[in-house]
Amino acid sequence: MSCNAFSPRDSEEPDSGAEWNSFPIQPEQSLENLEYAFEYSQNSIKYGEIFSDGFAFFFDTQDISDYGVPAEWDADTEDETLLLLYNHLLAGTAMSLELTPVEDEPDEIQSDTAEYYRDYLLNVQHDLEDMPETFEGTAYLQIVKNQDGFWRIVQWRDYRKDQQAVTWGRLKYEVSP
Repeated sequence: MSCNAFSPRDSEEPDSGAEWNSFPIQPEQSLENLEYAFEYSQNSIKYGEIFSDGFAFFFDTQDISDYGVPAEWDADTEDETLLLLYNHLLAGTAMSLELTPVEDEPDEIQSDTAEYYRDYLLNVQHDLEDMPETFEGTAYLQIVKNQDGFWRIVQWRDYRKDQQAVTWGRLKYEVSP
Protein backbone atom coordinates (compact mmCIF):
# COMPACT_ATOMS: atom_id res chain seq x y z
CA MET A 1 0.00 0.00 0.00
CA SER A 2 1.44 3.35 -0.97
CA CYS A 3 1.15 6.62 0.85
CA ASN A 4 -0.49 9.50 -0.95
CA ALA A 5 0.68 12.77 0.62
CA PHE A 6 -2.24 14.66 -0.93
CA SER A 7 -5.10 12.47 0.29
CA PRO A 8 -7.18 13.69 3.21
CA ARG A 9 -6.32 12.27 6.61
CA ASP A 10 -8.73 10.95 9.20
CA SER A 11 -10.14 13.66 11.42
CA GLU A 12 -9.08 13.89 15.06
CA GLU A 13 -11.42 14.01 18.01
CA PRO A 14 -11.81 17.56 19.40
CA ASP A 15 -10.37 18.31 22.84
CA SER A 16 -12.97 17.67 25.50
CA GLY A 17 -11.85 20.68 27.55
CA ALA A 18 -11.58 20.88 31.29
CA GLU A 19 -14.03 18.86 33.33
CA TRP A 20 -16.47 20.83 35.51
CA ASN A 21 -19.88 20.27 37.10
CA SER A 22 -21.76 23.45 36.23
CA PHE A 23 -24.83 22.43 38.19
CA PRO A 24 -23.68 20.56 41.34
CA ILE A 25 -26.94 18.88 42.37
CA GLN A 26 -25.06 16.24 44.42
CA PRO A 27 -22.55 17.12 47.16
CA GLU A 28 -19.93 14.86 45.56
CA GLN A 29 -19.95 17.11 42.50
CA SER A 30 -18.62 19.97 44.64
CA LEU A 31 -15.75 17.70 45.72
CA GLU A 32 -15.09 16.91 42.06
CA ASN A 33 -15.07 20.63 41.22
CA LEU A 34 -12.49 21.19 43.95
CA GLU A 35 -10.26 18.63 42.23
CA TYR A 36 -11.00 20.03 38.78
CA ALA A 37 -10.04 23.56 39.88
CA PHE A 38 -6.58 22.33 40.88
CA GLU A 39 -6.08 20.01 37.91
CA TYR A 40 -7.25 22.26 35.06
CA SER A 41 -6.01 25.85 34.98
CA GLN A 42 -9.03 26.76 32.82
CA ASN A 43 -11.21 26.18 35.89
CA SER A 44 -9.37 28.68 38.07
CA ILE A 45 -11.85 31.38 37.05
CA LYS A 46 -14.73 29.15 38.23
CA TYR A 47 -13.14 28.30 41.60
CA GLY A 48 -15.18 30.86 43.55
CA GLU A 49 -18.39 29.17 42.40
CA ILE A 50 -17.77 26.18 44.68
CA PHE A 51 -18.03 28.23 47.89
CA SER A 52 -21.18 29.10 49.78
CA ASP A 53 -21.88 32.41 51.47
CA GLY A 54 -20.05 32.49 54.78
CA PHE A 55 -17.30 30.17 53.54
CA ALA A 56 -14.24 29.85 55.79
CA PHE A 57 -10.95 28.00 55.35
CA PHE A 58 -9.37 27.05 58.69
CA PHE A 59 -5.62 26.47 58.82
CA ASP A 60 -3.99 23.63 60.75
CA THR A 61 -3.38 24.71 64.35
CA GLN A 62 0.27 23.66 64.22
CA ASP A 63 0.79 25.75 61.05
CA ILE A 64 -0.70 28.73 62.91
CA SER A 65 1.77 28.19 65.73
CA ASP A 66 4.85 27.32 63.64
CA TYR A 67 4.49 29.72 60.71
CA GLY A 68 2.21 32.51 61.89
CA VAL A 69 -0.48 31.78 59.32
CA PRO A 70 -3.90 33.25 60.13
CA ALA A 71 -6.50 31.08 61.83
CA GLU A 72 -8.87 31.35 58.86
CA TRP A 73 -9.79 33.24 55.73
CA ASP A 74 -12.81 33.81 53.50
CA ALA A 75 -13.90 32.79 49.99
CA ASP A 76 -12.49 35.90 48.29
CA THR A 77 -8.99 35.22 49.66
CA GLU A 78 -9.29 31.51 48.81
CA ASP A 79 -10.37 32.31 45.26
CA GLU A 80 -7.59 34.84 44.67
CA THR A 81 -4.99 32.47 46.13
CA LEU A 82 -5.65 29.80 43.49
CA LEU A 83 -5.09 32.34 40.71
CA LEU A 84 -1.82 33.39 42.36
CA LEU A 85 -0.78 29.76 42.73
CA TYR A 86 -1.23 29.21 39.00
CA ASN A 87 1.15 32.16 38.47
CA HIS A 88 3.86 30.24 40.37
CA LEU A 89 3.62 27.05 38.30
CA LEU A 90 6.66 26.24 36.23
CA ALA A 91 6.07 26.55 32.49
CA GLY A 92 4.33 23.54 31.02
CA THR A 93 3.44 21.95 34.35
CA ALA A 94 0.18 21.31 36.08
CA MET A 95 -1.00 20.39 39.54
CA SER A 96 -2.33 17.01 40.46
CA LEU A 97 -4.68 16.41 43.37
CA GLU A 98 -5.83 13.16 44.93
CA LEU A 99 -8.64 13.15 47.48
CA THR A 100 -9.21 9.81 49.19
CA PRO A 101 -11.81 8.95 51.86
CA VAL A 102 -10.51 8.64 55.42
CA GLU A 103 -11.20 5.12 56.65
CA ASP A 104 -12.23 6.01 60.22
CA GLU A 105 -14.42 8.97 59.16
CA PRO A 106 -17.45 7.92 57.11
CA ASP A 107 -19.18 10.48 54.90
CA GLU A 108 -22.26 12.02 56.51
CA ILE A 109 -24.79 13.09 53.91
CA GLN A 110 -28.16 14.53 54.83
CA SER A 111 -30.82 16.37 52.86
CA ASP A 112 -29.12 19.78 52.99
CA THR A 113 -25.65 19.23 54.46
CA ALA A 114 -22.78 16.83 53.88
CA GLU A 115 -19.52 16.28 55.74
CA TYR A 116 -16.43 14.67 54.26
CA TYR A 117 -12.98 13.85 55.57
CA ARG A 118 -10.51 13.39 52.76
CA ASP A 119 -6.81 12.66 52.84
CA TYR A 120 -5.18 14.74 50.18
CA LEU A 121 -2.01 14.60 48.17
CA LEU A 122 -1.31 17.69 46.10
CA ASN A 123 1.67 17.79 43.74
CA VAL A 124 2.76 21.17 42.39
CA GLN A 125 5.85 22.06 40.36
CA HIS A 126 6.41 25.69 41.30
CA ASP A 127 8.98 28.46 41.58
CA LEU A 128 8.58 29.08 45.34
CA GLU A 129 11.79 29.11 47.38
CA ASP A 130 12.19 26.53 50.16
CA MET A 131 8.85 24.86 49.51
CA PRO A 132 8.43 21.19 48.61
CA GLU A 133 6.41 20.06 45.60
CA THR A 134 4.25 17.62 47.57
CA PHE A 135 1.66 18.67 50.12
CA GLU A 136 -0.36 16.27 52.19
CA GLY A 137 -2.81 16.18 55.04
CA THR A 138 -6.47 15.71 55.79
CA ALA A 139 -9.27 18.04 54.77
CA TYR A 140 -12.61 18.28 56.53
CA LEU A 141 -15.18 19.69 54.12
CA GLN A 142 -18.70 20.72 55.03
CA ILE A 143 -20.88 21.16 51.98
CA VAL A 144 -24.35 22.69 52.08
CA LYS A 145 -27.25 22.78 49.68
CA ASN A 146 -27.98 26.43 48.93
CA GLN A 147 -31.38 27.94 48.18
CA ASP A 148 -30.73 27.56 44.45
CA GLY A 149 -30.49 23.78 44.95
CA PHE A 150 -26.74 23.59 44.26
CA TRP A 151 -24.20 22.20 46.71
CA ARG A 152 -21.30 24.41 47.80
CA ILE A 153 -18.49 24.23 50.34
CA VAL A 154 -19.14 26.32 53.44
CA GLN A 155 -16.31 25.11 55.67
CA TRP A 156 -12.88 23.64 54.98
CA ARG A 157 -10.50 22.63 57.76
CA ASP A 158 -6.91 21.62 57.08
CA TYR A 159 -5.08 19.07 59.26
CA ARG A 160 -1.53 17.76 59.18
CA LYS A 161 -1.11 14.02 58.76
CA ASP A 162 2.22 14.04 60.60
CA GLN A 163 4.80 16.53 61.86
CA GLN A 164 6.98 16.36 58.73
CA ALA A 165 4.18 16.87 56.20
CA VAL A 166 3.68 20.28 54.63
CA THR A 167 -0.01 21.11 54.39
CA TRP A 168 -2.07 22.48 51.57
CA GLY A 169 -2.88 25.44 53.81
CA ARG A 170 0.80 26.28 54.19
CA LEU A 171 1.20 26.32 50.41
CA LYS A 172 -1.84 28.57 50.06
CA TYR A 173 -0.49 30.95 52.69
CA GLU A 174 2.85 31.22 50.89
CA VAL A 175 1.17 32.46 47.69
CA SER A 176 -1.73 34.38 49.27
CA PRO A 177 -2.35 38.08 48.60
